Amino acid sequence: MAWIKRNVAILYGVGYSKGFINGFLTWYLSLKLYDWGLAVFAVVRLAAQVLDSAANLAGGYLADRIGRKPTLIITDVVYISSILCLLKPELLPLAVLLFHIADGLPTSASFVMRIESVPENWRGKIISIGPALSYASYAAGSFALGLVAASHGHTWAVYVILAISAAGLAARFLLIETARRTSTSTSLSYLRELKTVFTSRIYGRVLAVMTLLGISFAISTFIAPFLKEVVGMSEREIAMFFTLYNLVPIPISLALGHLVDKYRESIPRLMAALLLADFPFTALFALLSPAAPIFAYAMLGSVSLASIYRAALNIYVSEVFKTHRGLLVALNAVLTANLPGVATPLVAALWAALGPTPAILLVAAARLAAAAALLASYGKRSTGPPT
Repeated sequence: MAWIKRNVAILYGVGYSKGFINGFLTWYLSLKLYDWGLAVFAVVRLAAQVLDSAANLAGGYLADRIGRKPTLIITDVVYISSILCLLKPELLPLAVLLFHIADGLPTSASFVMRIESVPENWRGKIISIGPALSYASYAAGSFALGLVAASHGHTWAVYVILAISAAGLAARFLLIETARRTSTSTSLSYLRELKTVFTSRIYGRVLAVMTLLGISFAISTFIAPFLKEVVGMSEREIAMFFTLYNLVPIPISLALGHLVDKYRESIPRLMAALLLADFPFTALFALLSPAAPIFAYAMLGSVSLASIYRAALNIYVSEVFKTHRGLLVALNAVLTANLPGVATPLVAALWAALGPTPAILLVAAARLAAAAALLASYGKRSTGPPT
């Protein structure tokens, strides 16, 4: 049992340190890149989004083929390389691209290793710690590293980041590998196995749900403009809103993680219930907040429920498909984390053509309701082999 405690401590400790750093770098890199001009900013960010998606899939493949631990070590090497590029201003675009590659590579290996490091009846509770730490670390890192940059200069902030990153890389070597199967199959056999997975009815439904969720998550980019232009909030009020937006999901995600364990045999039904419960929160936000700003805080209920969506479905997929966990979790991450960026023009088009409120209802609520309907159609299904 000692190795379980070691793995969990390292995975979440390094995860917190990465979130601490990324809470600062997310906005710092955007500001610095914008100084290069709008055209460069747009091209580099688009390329970074594509590379992030590709890295997710590559990381999932590597997690299955060479193991979880080596994949995480490779990730940290790329991550540190991106930080080193920040010491040379002319390498900023390369730093952004490497940063996004390092962001995508570990998603699957880290998640699957956490699943495999704990007993089945604790998976939901352990996995739900991730979102809680993520929200907390982003807030702390943005404040602390931002303060270092403002007080001592950006170079000092980069040095602090390098020290934290190097410590994280060293800790990765102490992980105990959890891969259940060492793949000896040929690439052709691997592709045949994947075909069996992708043509199964179970994964087909999961894929559809993840796609719909990814589209619906695109609305998050438009929350701040909605609060300012439609609801009429001041910047101070919007800042307070997003402080709560990041803090409220922490206790809720932990509670939902317990439910995932309790109803592990019927995760699709639980997901359907959560998605249906999301609808009233989104509707209140879109319909009533323009008249009464207090209803804008209904969105806090939505983001709290959303904090467990991907984790619950990833657990479900990992239990149903034993041999390709890494790649499947990576594909889920691409759909829910990267598809929103691709779907942003759709939201913008609806926003311009129909208005903000209908756009939110159509993209967020309608997609969530459709996803809930798909999940409900599973019925109570055992986590057996794909059919």
